[in-house]
Amino acid sequence: MKKLIQILVILCVSVNVCAQLPWPNQVTVTVTSNVTYDVNTGLFTYTHSVASLANSTQNVAGYFVPLRGATVINSRAPRGWTSSVSHDGTRIHWCACAEEGIMIPPNYVDDGRDLPSLYDIKPKQTLTGFSFQSPDPPSTGEYYAMGWVPIPIEGVDFPAGQQPYQPNFPDNLFKGYTQTPARTEFQFPGGRRPAVDNFLVFLTLKDNDRRQGSVLIEVAFGVSGESVNQNTFNAKLNNVDVTAQFVVMGNNRSRAYFQLGSSSPLQLGRNVITTTVDGTVPGATRSAKDTDRVVFLIE
Repeated sequence: MKKLIQILVILCVSVNVCAQLPWPNQVTVTVTSNVTYDVNTGLFTYTHSVASLANSTQNVAGYFVPLRGATVINSRAPRGWTSSVSHDGTRIHWCACAEEGIMIPPNYVDDGRDLPSLYDIKPKQTLTGFSFQSPDPPSTGEYYAMGWVPIPIEGVDFPAGQQPYQPNFPDNLFKGYTQTPARTEFQFPGGRRPAVDNFLVFLTLKDNDRRQGSVLIEVAFGVSGESVNQNTFNAKLNNVDVTAQFVVMGNNRSRAYFQLGSSSPLQLGRNVITTTVDGTVPGATRSAKDTDRVVFLIE
């Protein structure tokens, strides 16, 4: 558990306060990511492989991914590691602190320092098995890797009665970039008829948006309390009917994810998504159709 405290609290050192201990950033890390989409659940599965390069002088003992407003579930960790989401929901982190990986040597005397794990990522090693699921689509985001250093001891590594230096997280860690989830939500009506525009709004796409190779299109129905017949919903991407690809997500929402490929109507350059849905005009009893159109670019 001492190692878990080290990873989560990030008790760091400085030249003036804890001169005997190194910073936990003496690692060079690359991350290979893979993202798949389940059309039945509307969830993305993210898997990361973490490689420590030969010039690392510390073992990698922690790995962090900022969530940028995204929601994550079903996180998994490699053997000897644990995974969790921070209390404020801003990041998911893994640490090599599972009890099975902490080996206590013979005649060990507990001096307050933690012990390294057998499952730390050593230089020139790659570890797979970091994964989680999210309803939010991938884009380029940051990751942070932490080298193993022992927890500093009061009176030894910093003066008694003081606190060890704690820089703003994660300024003291190695930083790189990979595919991570991000959530950006707004309400774009996509039409020009105020009386019916809120029958359907786009939550993840608006006119002239640019995407890299794929696009998540999520829509919401009756956002102002309108009565909408969702069974009449129809969507076409570049004049190809894609209604069946939209998955009902609850809370009057549906979504579809499109990637460039031979079986996808998504194309490089200009794309057009059109939607229609019927509902009841607010303050009246007559039905009307909300027809929306959004133009976006795939690069």
